[in-house]
Amino acid sequence: MTHPAELVAEARRAGATDLHLVPGQPPAIRVGGLLRQLSQDPASELDVEAVLEDLCRRAGSQYLLDAVSGSSGAVELSAESPLAGRVRVSAYRATGKLCLAIRLCPGAPPGPQEIGCPDALLAACAARSGLVVVSGPTGAGKTTTVASLVQHVARTRNVHVLTVEDPVEYVISPGPALVTQRQVGTDVRSFSDGLREALRQDADVMVIGECRDPDTAASAALAAQTGHLVITTVHAQGTVDALSRVLGLLDRASVSGTRQLLADVLLCLSFQVLLRRRRPRPGPPELSAMAAAYEVLVASGVQAVQSVLREGRFQDLAGIMREHRSSGMVTLADSVSALVSSGEAEQAY
Repeated sequence: MTHPAELVAEARRAGATDLHLVPGQPPAIRVGGLLRQLSQDPASELDVEAVLEDLCRRAGSQYLLDAVSGSSGAVELSAESPLAGRVRVSAYRATGKLCLAIRLCPGAPPGPQEIGCPDALLAACAARSGLVVVSGPTGAGKTTTVASLVQHVARTRNVHVLTVEDPVEYVISPGPALVTQRQVGTDVRSFSDGLREALRQDADVMVIGECRDPDTAASAALAAQTGHLVITTVHAQGTVDALSRVLGLLDRASVSGTRQLLADVLLCLSFQVLLRRRRPRPGPPELSAMAAAYEVLVASGVQAVQSVLREGRFQDLAGIMREHRSSGMVTLADSVSALVSSGEAEQAY
């Protein structure tokens, strides 16, 4: 097999978003949402280990290499090289053999307009305090959306933006904001630790890569309640599912008055899916072949939504969103319909 960095660079030149290395099988890449072989030659166990060693060395994370050898779960890291660019790596074992799933990250986050970010979601990130949640299924582009929002904040606000990510995918450029990006496992032990520590680090905007445990949810709600803007993601299959997941995490953390708390701090919640573009456009692979459709729930200043959150009447949300389109709310059906009818997307979700 070719040099490890050259293999990743070859996948990037092919327009791939992901590279998969599994011993005994040819390297596979994902282009336009579909997998195909990068070459006919199967990767050996030594090949896969060489790629991981090279990436760990570039990431300055020898301990991750040790962690992979002694772990039965997945270990993640991010690395960067002049040849291969920035990548996110998930190292895991299957039938006892080391495998790699490598996400090829673009150099800089796309602008909100490039990804079709809804105005209401962007406007929520101008608030001094509160909670912004970006939700969707795995692989729906949540990380890209958050990075785009955070880069916009960094370029438009004089604030300290502190992120806690696992791992860091996009590097946010500072100015006029001060930006500090912390990676779980290397800079901080966990999302919840990073959030608690951020309260003592004079952060104005806190970005949490994923809200996936009760401690993180409770810390995020507390930070949003005490004068900080918190932006995070939640894995979900819809807007109601995302709200239920956040409430469930807060309940498990024994936070009192969870519905009232969420009604008080939630600014905006979006849910997104990816649709295949009818005609690929120039640009980074993750944008050229796929387009995001967004559902947007605006809570700040909309009494009807706040009442629903306090009372748990989530079945009423669809009607409220249609009635309050003037507040910037968008239903997923309308977003998908607009992409399909404009000819931008080739099929409905």
